[in-house]
Amino acid sequence: MPESLHSMLVRQLKRFRKGPEDLPADWMPFLQAVDNAYREFDKDRNLLERSLELSSEELVQTNTDLRASEMRYRTFIDASTDLVFLKDESFRYLISNRANNAFLGRPEADVIGRTDFDLMPQENAARCRDSDQEVLRQGTGLSTEEAVGGKIYQTLKFPVPLPGGRTGVGGYVRDVTRRKQIEQALKESHALFSLFMHHSPIYTFIKEVSATESRVLMASDNFKDMVGIPGSEMRGKTMEELFPPEFAAKISADDWAVVSKGEVLKQDEELDGHYYVTIKFPIVRQGTTLLAGYTIDISDRRQAEEALRRSEEKFEKAFQTSPYAILITRAADGRFIDVNDAFTSITGFSRQEALANTTLGLGLWLREEDRQQVVGTLNEGRPVAGMELRFRARNGRILTGLFSAQLIQLGSETCILSSLGDITERKQAEEKLRASTEQFRDVASNIPGVIYQLRTGRTGSLEVPYMSSGCEALFERPVANLDFAGLLFNHMHFGDRALFEHSIDAAANQMERWSLEFRIATPDGKTKWLRGSANPRRLPDGRILWNGVLLDISEQKRAEESRRESEERFRLLVKNSSDIIAVIDVDGIVKYVSPAEESVSGFSSAELTGKSIGEIIHPEDMERTLLAFRETIAHPEKTHRVQCRHIHKTRGWVPVEIVGQSFLAEPAVKGVIVSVRDVTERRQTEEEMARQMDELRRWHSVTLGREDRIAELKREVNALAIRLGQPPPYVAVENTGDREKA
Repeated sequence: MPESLHSMLVRQLKRFRKGPEDLPADWMPFLQAVDNAYREFDKDRNLLERSLELSSEELVQTNTDLRASEMRYRTFIDASTDLVFLKDESFRYLISNRANNAFLGRPEADVIGRTDFDLMPQENAARCRDSDQEVLRQGTGLSTEEAVGGKIYQTLKFPVPLPGGRTGVGGYVRDVTRRKQIEQALKESHALFSLFMHHSPIYTFIKEVSATESRVLMASDNFKDMVGIPGSEMRGKTMEELFPPEFAAKISADDWAVVSKGEVLKQDEELDGHYYVTIKFPIVRQGTTLLAGYTIDISDRRQAEEALRRSEEKFEKAFQTSPYAILITRAADGRFIDVNDAFTSITGFSRQEALANTTLGLGLWLREEDRQQVVGTLNEGRPVAGMELRFRARNGRILTGLFSAQLIQLGSETCILSSLGDITERKQAEEKLRASTEQFRDVASNIPGVIYQLRTGRTGSLEVPYMSSGCEALFERPVANLDFAGLLFNHMHFGDRALFEHSIDAAANQMERWSLEFRIATPDGKTKWLRGSANPRRLPDGRILWNGVLLDISEQKRAEESRRESEERFRLLVKNSSDIIAVIDVDGIVKYVSPAEESVSGFSSAELTGKSIGEIIHPEDMERTLLAFRETIAHPEKTHRVQCRHIHKTRGWVPVEIVGQSFLAEPAVKGVIVSVRDVTERRQTEEEMARQMDELRRWHSVTLGREDRIAELKREVNALAIRLGQPPPYVAVENTGDREKA
């Protein structure tokens, strides 16, 4: 089998590189050109591989820097596409950037304070927990790679010192899918280097070039990705047969320039939105000059450069728009290198004043002890994170700041990158909140009842997250493990639980104030009445929080029951009384009349209610009736009596006796209660007795007879007078009679 051109070139090049003296002279220019071409190819390939290796080293260094400064660049990490986080020693999130929040599918408020078991499937959370524990156990960084959802993520976790001597876990997660794909492509390319013409991701070609045309002799099959034609079909075709006329003419002209001048050509090209770099060089084969070359798709690199440029723009924008003062100073003498606009707004010093001075020169440090602590911490190689200190602004005002610092390297200069946030108002607000909280606790512990919160759970159940300290006295039971829900619902009267939940649901539907009286059982088996009331507030997650008060109304209930029983007895007495019971207001208007009215006057209660006493009492009796009414109002401690004539529906007037007492001061009455009695029969009896008295007196005056008969008549007169309520007119007769009987 004849030796191939490629095998022959490889064999002759080995001899050429060992020593060209034993080779034919006519081979020397050709082998020299081929050797130069291969060396240039190897040089470019080595540069590409070295570039990838350097990129990997820079990535590791960048990751290390990110881990070291994660706690101080909260503003900047949100601009990163990497997932950045910090967990405490219990593996609860302390920091989570926007990319991590988006990956977890939760807002930051739902991420902070929760563990992975609260935020992701149990299997994934368990793997995260294992790696977190391994980081804390080893005390060093841990790098892992994991495929999730068709993507490959590189995770770097490391221990982070926290306040109070604790240690948390920091980390970032980067999507390295694209990089892994490139690495895999390069790996395959190296493994199949001997077949690079057909398997390399580099577009490789050899052409036969003349002044009039450029024809393909060999091309890798991956040209199909670039021009839509595999290399096997490109063989023997000219540029005009493969590309549009203008583009083909340019390629042919460039090819001829390379061959005719014997120089290497490197050029950048854009085709269909992709960017390529092409290396062309002449080679000589059997006295014929050919053109060899390769094309590399650098679209990813261009995109990476563009992404880097945008990232730098974002960094600069974040630096200038950060609400925190960002300052870079030299570690050696504290001289300012750069500050952002927030530095001026917070401290009052202009950028020019800062750059011409040092931190000591500006007088920012209020306490030398604080400065020494920062310097000492940084000299130990540890960052300063979240340190609260007081500093002096340009106008002399003393402010409270949140200070963080980290050593960084700018070229050969060691510098300090610091952030300073003005938390003066926050500290004042915290102090007000503390005072307000203490005041609330004092008020809550001294009110005659319990302040509480009621919340609808995610499943619709009712939760009781808070009750004030008076709950144990109200329920007469201790609260075990702050189980306020059990304290309320476990001892609620069985018949009231459904009413309680129904009324809460009804109020929640209308978002209106809720109020209910219900019963609970005390430890001694008695029933206690409580009144609950609360106002609703809808939470961001859609649930409803009720803030309200529970009051013990047992005494009130007992009083109401006693009053109800008393009122029922009074109602029965009034209903069944033969006397009329009425209530008259201060203006003399009848507010209430008992049913006995109809039997006395023929009028129903409804017919007389609302009428004035002037419409009911005989005009001739009004003056003394009104006088008695005024006396009753003026002396509410006494009862007052008057006789008058009451209107009758059919008989004109009915003689009555009215007895009344004022209850205007009683809220439940606000009037004069009167008892009206029909005295018609009594009047008739009195009139009959008066007539008999008159008749006896007439007989006494005209009767003659014995003394005994006269004395008997006198005693009868005395008896009649006593019956009429008058003093006996013949006292001597009574005494004489007593003596005679004696």
